[in-house]
Amino acid sequence: MWKTAALLLAVSFALAADNEADPWEKVKNLKTGSDLRIYKTGVTEPIKAKSVDVTERKLMVIIKNAETAINKAEIDHVDYQPPPGKAVTSKTYSSEGDSASFSINRSNSRDGWQTVYQRTPAK
Repeated sequence: MWKTAALLLAVSFALAADNEADPWEKVKNLKTGSDLRIYKTGVTEPIKAKSVDVTERKLMVIIKNAETAINKAEIDHVDYQPPPGKAVTSKTYSSEGDSASFSINRSNSRDGWQTVYQRTPAK
């Protein structure tokens, strides 16, 4: 019985390692509507788009309100910008004698762009 459990555990680790080895898997895991910068092979300017769907061979995106598909073979790399976090509010109170001051600082910044797919060199 324990041999079967050990075998199943080993197979699940192997499958997880295989998924992590596939760089396209991170693109598949992005949420619909994610902000993307797509760099096509041989082109210096990125395409700014929102993700719609991902297949094994294509990335479907919205560019300027039009849905289009980009072949995976044409993509050099894809950058993703995480959604903004919740607003952080910090409050400061101080009082001196007869006067008091109060200030609020709000931050709703987004992290920078992160590369989620990089084409692996052909062997």
